[in-house]
Amino acid sequence: MEEIFRVALKNNQTIVFDPNLRLRLCSIDTARSILIPLMLKSAYVLPGDEELKLLMDRPELPEAIEKAHSIGVNNLVVKVGAEGAILARANEKPKHVPGFNLKFPISSMGAGDCFGAGFVAGLLKEQPLAQCVRWGNALGAFCLMAWGPYQALPSYQEFQAFLSGESGISR
Repeated sequence: MEEIFRVALKNNQTIVFDPNLRLRLCSIDTARSILIPLMLKSAYVLPGDEELKLLMDRPELPEAIEKAHSIGVNNLVVKVGAEGAILARANEKPKHVPGFNLKFPISSMGAGDCFGAGFVAGLLKEQPLAQCVRWGNALGAFCLMAWGPYQALPSYQEFQAFLSGESGISR
């Protein structure tokens, strides 16, 4: 992983990193020793709320965000499940970007990955950061509408129609 980061940074690439903390694989101390250095090298870090609290060893999310900023993790997009995500940039007030209401979610498998895909798609389309987070929330919501990590994802046209309010999530 370190070599991937080294090559990406050498080539002026933007790194978007989801720490994907898995405590069944290693202890929290080992995870911190591996993940925090990678977070520091990333342009954007996309942890879940519980994940960030564990990595920063803080019981509350605002404290965890503050700790991450204090060590140099400047751009956080903290996933908070159905509530959406929090865009937390260093030296700025965190901004809550609401999620989307779903009547009958089916499976959360892959929702975080789909969130990341939506966020990155927004970056590639040069959207403002809050809109990138909204795109992440939207693709995460689509993912919840079927079994499997990508089966419910929309085409770009369906996605734009949803974001503009022309259509809802239906699968």
